[in-house]
Amino acid sequence: MGTGKRRLRDLQRGGLFAALVLASGCGGQARNSGGHEGEGPHESSGGAANRAGTSSSDGGSLATVGGSAVGGSAVGGSAQGGATATNGTCAPGRAPLRRLTRAEYISSLTTLFGDVADVAAQLPEEARSFPIGNWAENQSVGPEQAAAYARIAKQLAERATRDSEALGKLSPCAARQNPDRACAQSIIETLASNAYRRALTEQELDELFALHTAASTSGATFAQATAAVIRAILQAPDFLYRVEWGTGTGPRPDVRRLSGDEMASRLSYLFWGTTPDEGLRKAARSGALNEPKGIAREAERLLDDPRSRAGLAAFFDDFLALYQLPELSRTDPDYSPELGTSLGRATQRFLEAQIFDKNASWPEVLTADKAFVNGQVASVFGVAGITGDEWQEVKLDPTQRRGLLTQPSVLMIGQTSDSTNPSRRGYRIMEKVLCRHVPPDPPGVPPTIPAPPSGPVTTRQIWALAISNPSCLPCHRDMDQLGFALENFDAIGRYRSQQQGLSIDASVEVTGLGPTNGPVELVNQLASLPETQACFATRFTEFSLGKSLLDNPADTCLSQDIARRFEAGGFNLRRLLLDLTQTDAFLYLPKDRGI
Repeated sequence: MGTGKRRLRDLQRGGLFAALVLASGCGGQARNSGGHEGEGPHESSGGAANRAGTSSSDGGSLATVGGSAVGGSAVGGSAQGGATATNGTCAPGRAPLRRLTRAEYISSLTTLFGDVADVAAQLPEEARSFPIGNWAENQSVGPEQAAAYARIAKQLAERATRDSEALGKLSPCAARQNPDRACAQSIIETLASNAYRRALTEQELDELFALHTAASTSGATFAQATAAVIRAILQAPDFLYRVEWGTGTGPRPDVRRLSGDEMASRLSYLFWGTTPDEGLRKAARSGALNEPKGIAREAERLLDDPRSRAGLAAFFDDFLALYQLPELSRTDPDYSPELGTSLGRATQRFLEAQIFDKNASWPEVLTADKAFVNGQVASVFGVAGITGDEWQEVKLDPTQRRGLLTQPSVLMIGQTSDSTNPSRRGYRIMEKVLCRHVPPDPPGVPPTIPAPPSGPVTTRQIWALAISNPSCLPCHRDMDQLGFALENFDAIGRYRSQQQGLSIDASVEVTGLGPTNGPVELVNQLASLPETQACFATRFTEFSLGKSLLDNPADTCLSQDIARRFEAGGFNLRRLLLDLTQTDAFLYLPKDRGI
């Protein structure tokens, strides 16, 4: 038995100045100790090893020094170093073993048992990578999570077998008096096949049926024995992980083709964030998912289904860190956690309309002049006359706000309870929008916290003092300039023209952008950069594949390939989803699978 199979078998067994005080080193670089993205420019939980800019032996890092990008990543639409596609192909690259994310796990359980929100709430929030949160290397299972899996499996098993009505939902034969062995085998085969997202092997079916028989022999009722099997299924690696072995064959000697069921899972979790439907399972059985054309047909079907909206929402929830909003706190009396949650929903409603209703491109999403508001959030957007809970599309003040990056929910992430943090805002744009890596603190840089000046002062003025150390400038030069351009928005994203009675200076100059004044000019400039488009294609692909694209030449090749496809498709977001399914990294596994 190979190392990977042994591993799977083993798993189966078993205030303004307060903000500056929080910052250390080069002003504003608060360390992240809680595993949440957006807490500061240089996170320590997982550190540089978990970043897209991690250096590697194949020259795949991207560092920004004084604002100039160097390394093996796309910059301004081109790549410096790394691998290039040959004859339109890239090697598939590493395909890591992926655990179901928290959202995927809950959605998969819902497919099997209906509404499970009350039980699944026991699962702890997971630590996330940066800049993309679902990289497989960081999806470990610690004792707390393993215990939660066990509790949830036990409770769902008991719920599914608690009476004849519940048993009847598993199979009509189970609701009868004294169900027989054939009934038990039918329940096991159906449930395990749906949970594992593939047909069972004879050995697996025999082992699960043996568990049912052993429990019955020991005095368990049919319901109790069935519950024991359900618990085993829900804790099996084949449910908790997206296991991919491939078929051993492929169109080239360097690749393995995924099985039909494995491809069905790839498609379903990419588009819907959950287990495959019967249409995908049928396509897998027919062999339609063995060829790119068949995969493209199914991808089109999945994208046209309303469930694809939830799939893309999961990406943006991670990409924008909207999941943090319910936990944010603010000293502002107008703020509440409920308001934060609603602001996140406003952003998702905006994205849904842009991508699915208007078929927008990424530059159009970044520069849209409309937003969705209801009575609760309208005032934060600066929109008057809106009442009630219904979402309404409104036109924004073109001198103040436009596009995704000026959504209040996006502006709130990473800010302190009573003040803005230009470094954090700029850091997020550098890493997520431009793919310009911000290096860690240089060694030996002491905290730089200035004495409070007398009289009124703006955040920008005090920040300039905080990063006056020359060692800070290489990292902060562009990062903070980007943040200063957004200083017209307060800590909950409301527009302002003054702070402390002083006019806000939002004029900046960023490498590659040139002179820019204020948020509207900034988003227009960003939307026009090829660098911005290439970065989004990379970030989306990283989330879709669960890995960084700066690890090796094959991944660098993929980054270039998907950027070219994105450009050829007019930077259309729906087209990007479909194009991704036709890349070698999505279609195949490397010949040496190795888990």
